[in-house]
Amino acid sequence: PQLPTPNAQQTFLLFFHRTAAMATNDLRDFLERLPLKQSHVLEHVASTSEEKTREKIERQLNTLDLEYFCNAFRRAMRLRTKQQEESNDDDDVTQKSLEPIVADTHNASESEREAWRKEGYALIRAGKVGAIVMAGGQGTRLGTVLPKGTFDIQLPSGKSLFQLQAERIRRVVELAASDDDDDDDDDDKGKKKLPSLPWYIMTSPQTHEQTVDFFRKHAYFNLPERDVVFFQQQEAPVFDVEGKLVLAPDGSIQTSPDGNGSIYRALLKSNALEDMKKRGVRHLHCYSVDNALILPADCEFVGYCALQGKSSGAKVIEKTSPEEKVGVFAREIISPSSSRIRVLEYSEIEPSVRDEREEVVFDEVLPGNMRIDDDSSFVKIEKYNRPPWTHFNPDNRRLRFRLANIANHYFSLEFLCKVAQMTEEDSMEYHVVEKDVPCYYGDGDNTAAMTKQRTKKAIKLESFIFDAYKYSSDGVTIFEGERKLDFAPVKRAVGDDSPESARRMISFLHSTWIAKNGGRIQWGGYGGLVEVSPLVSLRGENMEIVKDADVQRDTSIELGWKPPSERQTPWHRYYGKHSSLP
Repeated sequence: PQLPTPNAQQTFLLFFHRTAAMATNDLRDFLERLPLKQSHVLEHVASTSEEKTREKIERQLNTLDLEYFCNAFRRAMRLRTKQQEESNDDDDVTQKSLEPIVADTHNASESEREAWRKEGYALIRAGKVGAIVMAGGQGTRLGTVLPKGTFDIQLPSGKSLFQLQAERIRRVVELAASDDDDDDDDDDKGKKKLPSLPWYIMTSPQTHEQTVDFFRKHAYFNLPERDVVFFQQQEAPVFDVEGKLVLAPDGSIQTSPDGNGSIYRALLKSNALEDMKKRGVRHLHCYSVDNALILPADCEFVGYCALQGKSSGAKVIEKTSPEEKVGVFAREIISPSSSRIRVLEYSEIEPSVRDEREEVVFDEVLPGNMRIDDDSSFVKIEKYNRPPWTHFNPDNRRLRFRLANIANHYFSLEFLCKVAQMTEEDSMEYHVVEKDVPCYYGDGDNTAAMTKQRTKKAIKLESFIFDAYKYSSDGVTIFEGERKLDFAPVKRAVGDDSPESARRMISFLHSTWIAKNGGRIQWGGYGGLVEVSPLVSLRGENMEIVKDADVQRDTSIELGWKPPSERQTPWHRYYGKHSSLP
């Protein structure tokens, strides 16, 4: 870092002698924390009359790694310029260098999946599995400024996202313990000793205190307090197009979240990686907090990845439409002999790649010999067609790039340590996002200037967690899940990916468990919701309690739930009570 311009130093020195407020730190140290081209921040501090602004900027200079982010800004801008030049040279280069991926677990049998689950349970009993949740975001798009994990999606139980996940962790630990036939692991009362499964919760400066207080208020949802570990991700400063720091409307340095890729550096800076080493954790399941169906420490997924021996993995689902706002996995061809797996983010993917669908197989015969042309060719139409249509519909073909990223990852501890160290060495790439942001408009009593909010074209730096896949020398395990079991995002207030859609997915899944086990749901002609507590069942097991029982709508089946002693009279949707029953 270099000192600001002499004029800026002189201005600051004059101001420094006039006030003792800035004497809390050594002057030279304060100056040297400002990287090159950022002297306007010093001039602003020297000229502002707001004491709180000066104190906030001083705190930011102590916490923000400005030199690191200034270097990251220069690298990101060079990378964007290079990509734009390559794109101008050949518009088809991106499409030609990409190939779709087939999941490793495609068409796996139930016996194979059971073996993976048992491996996952064994790793949990050995204390080698941990869970990481990325929970730094606020629920602003959900209409709240509270941490998103504290949000109640209005299930019958009224449980927050954090509570649902905590109870799933408790249940998976119980299942892992009960899967062991060794009686040496029993306690004095003959019960199985529960293994430790640490839960690492990544927060942000805006949500950290609220998240910690929320867990304390709820007694950590009956998880061992030592197994709930909080750590913070860092925010990145916002730059203008010239690389200068942007000042926020209150006069402080403008900051913004730098994406979920900051998790690697946060794990290193917070000593969470050291905590994992001390505990003996070797396999980490990392996911986003806003998935209402997520199963932390997913035994089937973790067990399979561990058996494969690769350092990273991802659980994916099939993308429903080209417009769905999720990234997709693809194989990037680097040379005829080498390739790597990467994620094409939905905001960056080329439309030609996003919309591409499978080719039609014309030499396969459809029952009934349906012809589609005059040269006696046939098309197998059943896998593209949906009732009641009997004609070929091109839009029903599966997407070619269809394996969607749902922020559900597996990492070995060794891989996390490797990537975290690379971020410290300025090896992690950032993506450039251009946005108009509100900015500082100056001090003074100018009413006209104060009434109009100024905006400025700015550069925000974002990193993605999946960018680290390219550093996985042994490849990436791709594990295919099911949307109805694994993905119910809560991202916006209404519509798709909303609390309503998430609770409907949970209710539908749990109602199938009840029906398969001989239970009857009394909807009453008005619809409603049903819920099964994670402490009762994770994947439909242990549901014998509902056999031949009536479950009323808007019911949550918790531990100790008992069915009604008498059979309930079902209701017909239109005519009231069913006439065939007394």
